[in-house]
Amino acid sequence: MCIVFSMDIQKINKRHYIATDMYYRISLGLSSKLLKYENGIIYLEITLSKKWTKNYNATAAELAYSWKSSHPELCKALGCKVLLLIYVKILKDNFYRKMAFRRLMMLTRVSCSEKTT
Repeated sequence: MCIVFSMDIQKINKRHYIATDMYYRISLGLSSKLLKYENGIIYLEITLSKKWTKNYNATAAELAYSWKSSHPELCKALGCKVLLLIYVKILKDNFYRKMAFRRLMMLTRVSCSEKTT
């Protein structure tokens, strides 16, 4: 059963960071952040590094499911719009710089009852 609470995006992001995101960040080179929740759509920003090996669709589906199943405020979501930021290290003048070289928007359906991967 889904119960809808008033949204506090910062609190939800903090709770997600402590419970889930730290594992993804440290072990897998992936992080995510809730941007907003509006009209049944979850808006996520996902940052990928070279450690992450899954394709973009699998990534979007996995994280959409993770966010939806972990937070009761998001359990009635109908979909998830994802902004993917892919970072690479570029060697220039002996310094490594992180640079976002591609931004990609995807729409992925999410379900309360089953994981979509």
